[in-house]
Amino acid sequence: IGLSCLILEDNKRLNAMKAQPPSSDKLVAKTWKNSQGQNEGDNRFRYFHGQAESALVSQICRFQSRNHLRLLSECIGFTTHSNLIGNKGDMSPFEERKRINVVATRLLQERAHLDRHTIGFQESRTWGLLQPDSTSIIIKDSRTGAHQLLTLGDARVVTEFCSDSWQGGISTITPLSQADRKEIIENNRKWSLADYDVTAFSYAPIPCSHEQKLGSSETYLVDNRTSNEIPAVIQKDCEDWSLLKNQIFLGLLGSSVSPRKCIAHIIQDCDSAGVRFVYFSPRNMRRTKEVAREMGIDVS
Repeated sequence: IGLSCLILEDNKRLNAMKAQPPSSDKLVAKTWKNSQGQNEGDNRFRYFHGQAESALVSQICRFQSRNHLRLLSECIGFTTHSNLIGNKGDMSPFEERKRINVVATRLLQERAHLDRHTIGFQESRTWGLLQPDSTSIIIKDSRTGAHQLLTLGDARVVTEFCSDSWQGGISTITPLSQADRKEIIENNRKWSLADYDVTAFSYAPIPCSHEQKLGSSETYLVDNRTSNEIPAVIQKDCEDWSLLKNQIFLGLLGSSVSPRKCIAHIIQDCDSAGVRFVYFSPRNMRRTKEVAREMGIDVS
């Protein structure tokens, strides 16, 4: 879990993505170049198909920072500062080989019908854009040469990739039953209603026979199934989909914003001195009221 958070929030990679967004012109040019040698009708189709593909990619490939995941990795004990392992700290032995982002249209439709009062400032900045519902990162351990798949995202998507679960209490792996899936998704729903940012984690070792299927460095997959077509474990024939199968579910993370303990006393002192304290927050209305209540501010 810590390694997943650390690699996902790699500052150098995110800064590069933010500074150099995907170029639609380059993608269209590549598609047009590959169409040479075909007849005019095929060329025209490939060109406009490239334009549509470029427009879609530019909507998906947007900078999205999740700093709370990086903070979690630091709390677990991971670091990117130089140490005995290497110049990049605990990331030194690991080389990122591929990222697979999954967009579930059924979840996108649910978000489109949310009450705007439940959408905070950060969410509104990406309103109308396609955001990956899960991200899987394939890394290579230079010490052993082994490949590992690390996945994090929405529990409703991540659990579909999993056939087993890690039982931390007894340190063993057991099959992920249908009852387990329902319990995970129900906890995800309850935590979301309580205004937690919820992230699910899973993992799988990559067999040697699958290493040649890695292909390009980053892939975006779209799952167009409706809610009543969801099987217990996702079944796809595409090679990228096949890499996501048979993962081991690790757990759920629920994070929220809490004020420092000293804030309530500071606000009381300000009020006693005749200074009115006004609280502004980019969060949604429910979370803003909850945080204000914890600080001792009257929200009635």
